[in-house]
Amino acid sequence: MTETERDNLPGSIDDVPPSPGEVLSTAREAAGLSQARMATELGLTESSVRDMEENHFEKFAAGIYVRGYLRNYCKVLGLDEVELMGIYDQYCIDKGLAEPQSSGSGKAMTAEDRHLLLVGIVIGSVAIGAIGLLIWLANL
Repeated sequence: MTETERDNLPGSIDDVPPSPGEVLSTAREAAGLSQARMATELGLTESSVRDMEENHFEKFAAGIYVRGYLRNYCKVLGLDEVELMGIYDQYCIDKGLAEPQSSGSGKAMTAEDRHLLLVGIVIGSVAIGAIGLLIWLANL
């Protein structure tokens, strides 16, 4: 088997997509920006920029922050935000990290959920009103 044939086999190292950090690092370097300059542009610490470029997303408080930082990084460098978010989501799935959509449960509130929330609010309001009425009557 020749080297070219081996390189074209499925599962070769060339088939591995870049990590989000690799995409960010490559784009930043192509733009001629240092990590310190990128940190200034993003309003982050240099160590936060380094953590993103090294795929240490677990060092951030929550996935929602990471997603926001990645979006801002894309804006500064003119990267395709949707494409990078897809790479980030796939990276999280591949590495078994926490749910990439950590901004909530990842599902929209259904009509039944809204109905139950409304019922809970009404019951809670009635209970608070009843307690207030009992306190008022006790002070008469």
